[in-house]
Amino acid sequence: MKGFSWIGSVIVGILCVAVLPVDAQERIGTEDVAASPNNPYTPPACVPGVPFADITCTTGFDPWIEQFGADGITAGCGGGDYCPGTPVTRDQMAVFIEKAMRGTSAWSPGNLGNANTGLGANALFNNSAYAYGNTAVGINALQTQSFANGNVGYASYNTAVGVDTLAANQPDGGNAGEDGIHNTALGAIALEYNTTGYYNTATGVYALGLNTQGNYNAAIGANAGSGNATGSKNTFLGTFSGPNTGGQVDSTAIGFNAVADASYHIQVGDNNVTQIGGPVGWSNLSDVRAKTNIQDLDLGLDFVMALRPVSFTLKQGNGRTDLGFVAQDVETLLGDGYNVLGIGADKDRTLSLRYTDFIAPMVKAIQEQQAQIEDQKTEIAALKARLTEVEELKAEVKSLMAGLKVAAKTVRP
Repeated sequence: MKGFSWIGSVIVGILCVAVLPVDAQERIGTEDVAASPNNPYTPPACVPGVPFADITCTTGFDPWIEQFGADGITAGCGGGDYCPGTPVTRDQMAVFIEKAMRGTSAWSPGNLGNANTGLGANALFNNSAYAYGNTAVGINALQTQSFANGNVGYASYNTAVGVDTLAANQPDGGNAGEDGIHNTALGAIALEYNTTGYYNTATGVYALGLNTQGNYNAAIGANAGSGNATGSKNTFLGTFSGPNTGGQVDSTAIGFNAVADASYHIQVGDNNVTQIGGPVGWSNLSDVRAKTNIQDLDLGLDFVMALRPVSFTLKQGNGRTDLGFVAQDVETLLGDGYNVLGIGADKDRTLSLRYTDFIAPMVKAIQEQQAQIEDQKTEIAALKARLTEVEELKAEVKSLMAGLKVAAKTVRP
């Protein structure tokens, strides 16, 4: 563990100072105090007399001794001195070790300076002294990050908790300084291959594990968003939820194994979901201020009459019968220029239908049919009026015929 590896070096230093003569201390300082894979921490450069007057920055131990005092583990031997050649008693050693292991008011275990915290082998192993606000807990967490920003301090604010989390992350100053910063990875291998992606949040084993340069992504659940590489502004909620391709933009997948098939698409559930509901219906934006090119619909009765209503059973459904249309039939009637037809970006070009969009042509069909009915009512009324006239003429003719018969009888000899 990197955070504790330098603590171990401090303890070794204490023991060495306690039991070794000065010449042996010099030899150990030269050979063992320098940073190495097993001791990656290097204290700040030594400043003579700070905080101990008798530390002259002439030995390899002196920077460590100054940090020893700066961390509040010891106040020295009195009079502003450290007394590096004075043996340490067992009771003094117990205090030093406990403070080193448990922390003081000046530092906590794993504190790597500049508000950075690293716990675990190779955690923040290469981090620059100029990057601050990072937390790495776990083997190899944030191990690659080394960008020094031209030796100017910068807030990278990356948080990696878990084995290999954000292991490849490397800010580079690009995109107005945002590359590789403000990422949060919680769970083994989460955001492992992220390099310059920024503002990503991954929670769960291997969540966003293959993301390299994608930004503003959020994934919650084991393997959530693991197929994303360069896509941005995506949201994946649920184990194995993710995108259809690695470069999608603003897609959302919600639920176990849910897959958003294209950019700007939202998928809720996988093929095993049989019902999606709530206490109220879905409301679509319909404000006139949000629309342009408004025209009266020309799809009406002819379109509705051309539709083929069918019943069917989904191959991966619950076995019950569904009612609806076949998307390919609708595409034949309308082409692909209407949003009523959803076209997947998968290799099979899977089609879907937005059934609420059928309401408008059905209303138009009802209106056209009602107009026909009104015309027919007018025509029927006219026919009834003519029939009434005919009946009245028939009555007059009948009356005339009766009068003629009477007249004929009167004039007979």
